[in-house]
Amino acid sequence: MEILFKENVVFNIFDDETELKEKILDFIFKSKADKILYKGIPSGINYKLLKKILPLDQVKYDNDIETINKFVDINTDKNVRDVYGEFLDKVDCNYCLIYKR
Repeated sequence: MEILFKENVVFNIFDDETELKEKILDFIFKSKADKILYKGIPSGINYKLLKKILPLDQVKYDNDIETINKFVDINTDKNVRDVYGEFLDKVDCNYCLIYKR
């Protein structure tokens, strides 16, 4: 499942590490490895990256990809870690890939 965080930032969910590695290899073969922002366990993302990728001010809707606002009520008085924590509670995944479109 792919979830749109910002206009061009996508959170892709994987249950298996092999699937994640295949997707990363796909990015490498297409010479798009520089578009990968994070790969690995979702809870391991640092605060600085969370501030860049989470849209605490607004969320644009995209018909092709689910948006984060379906999972979390985003408003500006919530902390970035709180929003991301709520999101991870509702989305069950072992591995993730965050990349720019």
